[in-house]
Amino acid sequence: MFLARKVIERLLDEGKLFEAGSYDKKYVQQSSYDLRLGPDVYVGGESAPKKLTEAFPYLTLKPGQFAILTCYENINLQKDERSYMAFIAVRTTFKMQGLVNISGFHVDPTHQGTLLFAVQNVGPVDILLKYLEPTFTIFFAP
Repeated sequence: MFLARKVIERLLDEGKLFEAGSYDKKYVQQSSYDLRLGPDVYVGGESAPKKLTEAFPYLTLKPGQFAILTCYENINLQKDERSYMAFIAVRTTFKMQGLVNISGFHVDPTHQGTLLFAVQNVGPVDILLKYLEPTFTIFFAP
């Protein structure tokens, strides 16, 4: 069973699930949290990683392109009296455009740090991604 909004909010207040300062409670949903696109991205076929910023916030993935994306939030699933794991998915807005997650779909208990997402645009048109835009969803479970 996934954690409900009130439980996620309580755990955030207790300093669990994410590292302090890397999350925003406005992205807590009924039983999930919307992860934002982070600054570090690598697009297959390009010679160097890119750094997204507020001044240069956009990334365009062309049809067929592969990329490794990061999320802005830093996960903190430290084990204490109870362990948590998480499941991740691409938000529907981007799925419907053809963005698919081709990396893992879960986060192990005790994971700490940034999540990396291997994605591919399998749709027929460019997909525009924006720094700090909610792009992925994470569900927590005991």
